[in-house]
Amino acid sequence: MQLDVTKVMAKATETMTDGAFQQAGSALNDAINIVREEVQRKTSSEIQNIIGKLRSGYEISGEEITLVKTWIIGDAIGYTTKENNLQDWISEYERLQESLKGYENRFCSSEELLMLHGMLEDASRISYDIANFLEKQDRINKFESAVSDGLDKGERDLLVNLLTVRLQSFDY
Repeated sequence: MQLDVTKVMAKATETMTDGAFQQAGSALNDAINIVREEVQRKTSSEIQNIIGKLRSGYEISGEEITLVKTWIIGDAIGYTTKENNLQDWISEYERLQESLKGYENRFCSSEELLMLHGMLEDASRISYDIANFLEKQDRINKFESAVSDGLDKGERDLLVNLLTVRLQSFDY
């Protein structure tokens, strides 16, 4: 599998320009899609067999559930496993919250408004980073909860639909 992301990432850190980092972000997003499609390509026949078993009402094995998990929430598992900044984000978010209290309900000079703008922008970015992490963690928890006590007919049907849509969106 050819990714070629490290060169564009190195260029971004060498040049330190917004355009270079945007190019790197685009290349990294392309790589995410390549990796997802590679997983789908390598496991699509097993997923088709699992769909058949689920449609027929048969139980699926723990190994098969793990593969289904990869298709449904693998991205979330990969991200939450590797992401190690959550506590730093929360600490920074709380620090910014405290700093912003000093600006509430008071007149601000032009210079103070610029500082306030910067803090709000930083808090907004961090808020979205935290929300992204928590959304992925929530997806994992919901999936784990749904499969922890076996699959009822409704859950089997839902998995069949989700997996079928993903199979159909996969470009062979």
